[in-house]
Amino acid sequence: MTESTTMSAPDLQVGPPLGWWDETELGPVHGLPVMTHGCLARRATRRRPLVAVGGVVLDLTPVVAGSHPGGPHVLVANAGLDATDDVELVSLHSQPAVRSRLARHACARLAAAPADPTWHAWQRVLDLAVLVRNALWLQVQVPRPGGDLLVYVGQSYAHLLRDHAVQLTRDLSLLGFEEPVDLPAPRLDGLLAAIARDRSDPEAADLANALLADALDVLAAVVDAASLTMEWLEQVGGVGEVGAVDGVAAADAEDGTRSDVRRARQVRRLLCDWVAGHAARLVVLDRGRS
Repeated sequence: MTESTTMSAPDLQVGPPLGWWDETELGPVHGLPVMTHGCLARRATRRRPLVAVGGVVLDLTPVVAGSHPGGPHVLVANAGLDATDDVELVSLHSQPAVRSRLARHACARLAAAPADPTWHAWQRVLDLAVLVRNALWLQVQVPRPGGDLLVYVGQSYAHLLRDHAVQLTRDLSLLGFEEPVDLPAPRLDGLLAAIARDRSDPEAADLANALLADALDVLAAVVDAASLTMEWLEQVGGVGEVGAVDGVAAADAEDGTRSDVRRARQVRRLLCDWVAGHAARLVVLDRGRS
């Protein structure tokens, strides 16, 4: 799959009906290219938040640089996601003038979600990875003293390893036909707080930024794997039940393992190695304090 806004599959369908929008608001939106859910997740960045609303992908870069009433953070938090439900919760968005301004940022139509349950299982993996990625992006944007940054990152990092990473490995285990594994879940928030007390602000900030960078690298790998697998499933036409192989989704590896299963196992191992590696790294840092 090439990194493109559009899909080349001849039967690719656009997303939900545009009933969320008034026809007069959208103008030439029907002539826009079609963007897959995976492409939306991959191409969105904190500086270019692509957000889907009502079946239309909006490039909200000018809004981030401008004056969004809720601040730029709320846009970054939804980058790469279908934010229709969140947008509808704010009554201001129902005003014609606001909707008209939103429609000016349309850059693509969102592709329809296939009925394939395996695709939807990968979608859950993708959405969780994107949500956590966006949350870490926001942490990078907030200036804090080094010690405070390390403590705050420690709290979020503990949540990431104890909850999000565990959920991701469980979802990937189901997709990769492997049993879930127990991951180490150290009390990172308390440990990092203790480390911060013994370090100067620059040293603490360096450690916090290193942890964030490592986490973002791993989450980027999860986003890539999930989005590319979803697009592979769209091309082959679906695989039926989760974990089932049929004549449409043929094996494409030398050992007969299907692409999505192989990717699930690879990303799951990456997550497990990352969690175990950081647990060991922080133990070493803790010992270095004494």
